[in-house]
Amino acid sequence: MKCSFFNREGVQALNPNVTLDATGAVHYLQDAALAPGAFVAALLSHAHAAGLKIKSRIEITDARRSGNHIQSLVAGGRHFAADEFVIAGGVWTARLLTRTGIDLPMQPGKGYSLTLDNPPEMPSVCSILSEAHIALTPMGRSLRVAGTMEVGTWDMKVRDGRVRGILRRRQRFFPKLEPKLFEGVTPWAGLRPVSPDGLPYIGRRHGTGNLTVATGHAMMGLSLAPVTRRLVGEILEGKQPRPSAQALDAARFSRRR
Repeated sequence: MKCSFFNREGVQALNPNVTLDATGAVHYLQDAALAPGAFVAALLSHAHAAGLKIKSRIEITDARRSGNHIQSLVAGGRHFAADEFVIAGGVWTARLLTRTGIDLPMQPGKGYSLTLDNPPEMPSVCSILSEAHIALTPMGRSLRVAGTMEVGTWDMKVRDGRVRGILRRRQRFFPKLEPKLFEGVTPWAGLRPVSPDGLPYIGRRHGTGNLTVATGHAMMGLSLAPVTRRLVGEILEGKQPRPSAQALDAARFSRRR
């Protein structure tokens, strides 16, 4: 990926509309961001236009097997039969796989974010504040501030101390974006799917010939989505896995129960 290096003056020139306190920065020229809500809405629109049927808010409770093949998944009291199954359920993939008799090591990595509408200063580019472990992302007229990684907790409780830490550390770099601006902003928490070695799980599960797993992307789900789609597509077409994808083997830690 192409990048440029900036000193203090260069960083300020890159973000002329904000007050910055940064000694330097690395600008990744091909880096990009988007608004997740708008992105998912567009995906749904394209999926519906292509004739896909989407069932949401139903829980998979069982899997019916014949030998090493899954015949159907049971969800919401209905059987969903298919020739191929792809499980891409984020951090909940491991729990879904227990319905098929498979163990998959997975830990949740909780992160927090706050989205401020119409901030008094708006950065021109996304910023990852490495020392503070925080990211700032412009999203139209809104600014999202996100950070932290709580590993191993499944609850969705928002811890005030974590939120205060995000706002306090962010202000070191953007002094005009004071914590009081975020009063009344509801914090959001989400769980990232984290594998033991930090690499995604992409591929067939041994002992289940028509089940493909695609999960464990941690904080890189959106960035790795295109290559994941390509790898999963090749698997479903019966092509041999690429040698470069061997490290992503979905069976490298898991075992049948």
